[in-house]
Parts: sequence; C-alpha cells; structure tokens
Amino acid sequence: MDMATAQTRWNKNIPIKINVFSWCLTRDGPPTRFNLDLCDIDVDSTRCPICNEAIETSQHLFTECTIASSLWSMVATWWGFMDFPKVLGDLIQWGDSVTYDKPIKAFFDTVIQTTSYGPYGIIGISFALLLYNLFLVNHLF
Repeated sequence: MDMATAQTRWNKNIPIKINVFSWCLTRDGPPTRFNLDLCDIDVDSTRCPICNEAIETSQHLFTECTIASSLWSMVATWWGFMDFPKVLGDLIQWGDSVTYDKPIKAFFDTVIQTTSYGPYGIIGISFALLLYNLFLVNHLF
C-alpha cells in the first residue's frame, strides 16, 4: 500500500498526539536519521542506533528493527494472528483488514495505533497494555 495515498484515520479512543503521529507515520514524516539526513541535517550516522543493522528509516524503525519486530510479534500473538504485516503502510492499516465486530475492530485499531507509537515513546505500549487489560475486564465480567 502506498503510504502517501493512505486515507487519514482518526481514532476518537486515543490521545490526539497518537492520531497525529499515525498520520505523520503514513507520510514518512518522523524525524528518522534517514529523513534528517535528507534535509541536510548533520547526523553522525544514518544507521539504526538500536540494532546498527540497517539505515534508520520509518520502515526499519517501526517494523524491521529487532525491538519493533518483537513488539509486533507479541501483538499478533495476543490477537491470535500468526504474524504481522511487514510493510509499514499495511501495518498502519491492519485494523481495516480484520473481520472482527465493530467494537472489537475499533479496539484492535486502538491497539495498533498506540503500539506504533510505542517504539517512538514507551507511552504507546503502556497505553496499549492498559487498554488491553481494560478490554478484558469489561468483556469478561
């Protein structure tokens, strides 16, 4: 999926800063080392400082890097999927491809968006885990 043509998605269940970040991510806007270098901002290296295995692009940072890949694997396992979309645009739109009922689909989208914020700030995964626990409490009791 071409991220530049992806439809803008706003989720009323999450903080506006995460919505804005998801929108920015669909346009390859985060200030990755690669993007900073494209803007002629001097960076020591364009390699990923986490794994040092690839250039730090949005695609790498949010799907391919060791930590991001492990995080998405956990999310996929929690939701009963064998794997997660490996292309960033498909990952962001993952909520559109699931066949859950509307409330569960909206919750799944909330988890995806907050988790995508996670590699960029630990608040994302914390918020996703909080929502997951609240969802379980509300649907089990």
